[in-house]
Amino acid sequence: MKTIRNSVFIGVSLLGGCASVETYFGALRVASIKDACL
Repeated sequence: MKTIRNSVFIGVSLLGGCASVETYFGALRVASIKDACL
């Protein structure tokens, strides 16, 4: 039971990390587009 909970926690944290990286790159892309327009 403990190992299942640990693997679920690891999976959730990995998903969270991927999401935060995507939002980070999305923000960078938006900032670069704004710079290009201005």
